[in-house]
Amino acid sequence: MSDSRDIAILESLQRFAERLHWFSIGRSPEDGLETDKVRMLLEEWDTHVAPALAGTQDRQIFAQFEQLLPVIVATRARVRFMFIVGIHKLLEARVQWLMWEKAVTAPAMVNQRLAEATPEDRVIMLAAIRKMMGREYDAAALYQHAMEMADQREAAWHKSFELFRKKWDEECTPELESRLTNSDATSSALWMSELLSEMMSLQANHPSLGA
Repeated sequence: MSDSRDIAILESLQRFAERLHWFSIGRSPEDGLETDKVRMLLEEWDTHVAPALAGTQDRQIFAQFEQLLPVIVATRARVRFMFIVGIHKLLEARVQWLMWEKAVTAPAMVNQRLAEATPEDRVIMLAAIRKMMGREYDAAALYQHAMEMADQREAAWHKSFELFRKKWDEECTPELESRLTNSDATSSALWMSELLSEMMSLQANHPSLGA
C-alpha cells in the first residue's frame, strides 16, 4: 500500500463491496423494494468509485476491483431484468384492456351475423353460442359486461403506467412512453415476445436471475 490515499481508496472500496454484496445476494430478481438503492449503488460506482481507482497502481486495490467487477455486471443485469419485467407486466395490462375494448364490438357483430343468417343457420349459431357460453345469448348483457371490464382494465392500465413511470423515472424516456401508450394489441404482443427473449438471455448469462 503506497500511501494514505490508496489506503482510503481500499477502505472505501471494501465498504462499497459489503453494501453491494448485501443487496445482490438472496433477492428475487423481481423484488422492487430495493431497486432504487441498488441503482444508487451503481451510480455511486460509475461516478465516484470507478473514477477514484484510475489514479492508483496498488495491487491490493486492483485485486479488490477485479473481485467486484463480476458483481457489478450481475447487478446491472438484475436491474435491467427488473426493468423489462416491469415493461412486460405493463404490456400485459394494456393487452387485456385493448382486448376487452375489442370485445365491446362483438355483440353487434354477432347480431349482424344472426340477422343475415337463414332460420336454420340462426338456430345452429344460437345453439353453438349457448354451448360455448353456458347460457342463452343476451347481446345487451354481453355488451354491458364487456364495457365494465374494458373500463376496469383501462383504469388498471393507467394506474400501472403511472407507477411504472414513478419507479423508473430515469429510464422512462419520452420515446418509451410514446411506444407504450400507442401500441395496439398486436404490436404489444410482439414486444412482449421480444422482452421475454431478452429476459431468457439475461437468465442464461446470469443464472441467479432464474432463482
